[in-house]
Amino acid sequence: MKVLVLNGCSDEKSATQDLLKGICDGIPAPHEIAWINLHGLAIQSCQKCHKCFPCGECVLPEDDAHAVARSMISADALIIGLQASPQDIHIAVERLFERCMSAMAFKTPQGDFRPWRQGRFAILACHEACCVAVNESKSPQADSSSVAKALEIGGFNLIKVTTQAKTGQARDDFFPVEKARSLGCSLSCIMIPR
Repeated sequence: MKVLVLNGCSDEKSATQDLLKGICDGIPAPHEIAWINLHGLAIQSCQKCHKCFPCGECVLPEDDAHAVARSMISADALIIGLQASPQDIHIAVERLFERCMSAMAFKTPQGDFRPWRQGRFAILACHEACCVAVNESKSPQADSSSVAKALEIGGFNLIKVTTQAKTGQARDDFFPVEKARSLGCSLSCIMIPR
């Protein structure tokens, strides 16, 4: 099975990054894990030309979104980590998912979206501050729920994990490492073989 990790966190010491690593630690061999850091990728904005439907390939000049889309097509599961800043979500993750939509789903002649592959799993991991900041933002582009919606349209069963820091709480207690490993192990057990 192939698991693709899309890391939207630029801070290597964030609780969300620890969560992603913990989940990956729980996924046993022989599962293949590919890790893509989204910060610094060259991703053009979607032109909303809809020429990518129904073929599944974006018609813009080749950039990093094309490579990520190809990885998403072949992945049996996705693990996505979101950072607390809505601006980072918009720049790194929202733009990517907008560009990769045709890699996850096709458009019927009636205009409905249908997934290329049904029944895959996705874990959406973010710090609670990300959800709070995003929900207080009036910008629809900075909403993590649009990522969840894209995953749903793409045929993914979504597991949303939120880390939460309380005053005086140790960083390892935000989302315990063992719980993250257990989640990774559970994911590997439910992934459907091709």
